[in-house]
Amino acid sequence: MDAAFGPGLYYKHSGKFFAGGVLVALFIGLLVGLPCAWLYAWLIHWNPFIYIDALASFGFGAMIGVATESSLESHKCRNLPIAGLTALLVVLIAYYVSWAVWLHALLHLPTIPLLLHPAEMWQTILEVNKVGAWTLRGSVVNGIPLWIAWGVEAVFILGSAVFTAVQAMQQATFCEGCDLFAKSTTGICFAGAGQAPPPAEKAAFKSYQKDLKQHAAELKQHLENKDFSYAEQLGAVQPDSIAWYRFDLVSCPQCSMTNSLRVLLVQNKIEGKKVKQETTETEVLRQLLLSSTEADSLRKLGEKLVPMLPKLAEQRAARAQKAAAAAKS
Repeated sequence: MDAAFGPGLYYKHSGKFFAGGVLVALFIGLLVGLPCAWLYAWLIHWNPFIYIDALASFGFGAMIGVATESSLESHKCRNLPIAGLTALLVVLIAYYVSWAVWLHALLHLPTIPLLLHPAEMWQTILEVNKVGAWTLRGSVVNGIPLWIAWGVEAVFILGSAVFTAVQAMQQATFCEGCDLFAKSTTGICFAGAGQAPPPAEKAAFKSYQKDLKQHAAELKQHLENKDFSYAEQLGAVQPDSIAWYRFDLVSCPQCSMTNSLRVLLVQNKIEGKKVKQETTETEVLRQLLLSSTEADSLRKLGEKLVPMLPKLAEQRAARAQKAAAAAKS
């Protein structure tokens, strides 16, 4: 049975994968991961800022996760455990290599012998832990605190790789009938999320933000019942809106029979009493299955609720320019 048309409201992967595709994904992951391991090791060796090192550890793992999942997807894998395990294997190898490169940078030891003799590398790590490798606020970090730091680093790197790979595959929708992944169209429809009071009215504004959660839950319930009239009643996004809903549609480009819906609550960031251009996104639902008729209805609704977001951005930019000109004068 086609997983996309099986029982249930939401799409679920069939679990199919091909051993050859997994091997290719391992190779591609290492092709990306090993250079990243080298760069990461030298970065944390020379960089004195812990926050940059933390971001680098996330980036190191995430790049491996993206490369691995992309390769699996290109070979039509739709199995979440396989995606996670493949990314984990690749990142473990890359992380091991990064240790050898870091020890080379720190102690000028040859990298290849370290890689070929794990026991000797472990003994070297133990010695480094005793004496410490860096200082924090003038004190040498060694012993248990250093083990904790290394443990957190490992969680960041391994966790971000596995999470990125699984999350990316989880968001994909596969058409079993056409044997290909469906394509995503971002912003097929926009709908308003109610009129917000000015941020200066703190009590009313906090109440509005709190009500948004209940509002999103109600929208989710109506969409699960395929009641698009509720979304239509929300109306178009107005120029002064600070929150709205974005509908993303994933459809098979060949048969148009496999369709899934993702809905996000988008909100402008608030800084004090100012509404900023930056936005945050909160997922309302993901991969709600739609028939071709329901998908067409959503497209038509999107055409009806023409978004006014470009106008909103223009108006805010104009107000910012006026404020800047007034400040200069």
